[in-house]
Amino acid sequence: MVRSPIGLLALGKSDDEAITYMQEDRFFHESMGLKRLPWAETLHRRLDEITEAAQPIVLLT
Repeated sequence: MVRSPIGLLALGKSDDEAITYMQEDRFFHESMGLKRLPWAETLHRRLDEITEAAQPIVLLT
């Protein structure tokens, strides 16, 4: 779940919706080592979950 947004950021795309355009991009899949990509809604929800879980750790430092 972390590789997809990193790949998008490397391409200069910072919004979750950009993953929709990469669904058919075979080079993106192979270069990121992904068999399949999450849909934009799933990616957004999971990134929110990761952010919530990491927030207490980040605030301690």
